[in-house]
Amino acid sequence: MRLADLVTAGTLVLLSCVACDRRAAHQEGAGSSATPMTTPIPSSPVTSERTVELVVEGMHCATCPVTVRTAARAVPGVLDVEVTMDPGRARVRYRTAETDPTRIAAAITNSGYPAHEVAQ
Repeated sequence: MRLADLVTAGTLVLLSCVACDRRAAHQEGAGSSATPMTTPIPSSPVTSERTVELVVEGMHCATCPVTVRTAARAVPGVLDVEVTMDPGRARVRYRTAETDPTRIAAAITNSGYPAHEVAQ
């Protein structure tokens, strides 16, 4: 590998690690007051799926949608997530027996990007 390729690869790794100060600042400020929601939603024999659109604030770099997508996918019951920076939206398909839009929005908010359901 050429030196220029190594420098480019190193720069990309460094940029991806520090690209978004907003997430780190939020996590530092959250401290122990941020409590994850752990109360399970009772499951039912009939599995229904829904899609919700969430407004996601504060995304401004290429790493932000990845973080939002990862946070939403970590919620049990989330099946698929599409995130767009402009406008800041997340479209999430989920199983209603396992989660709801409030929990998904809370997970995204806890990752450093305030989120709420789009008003109908």
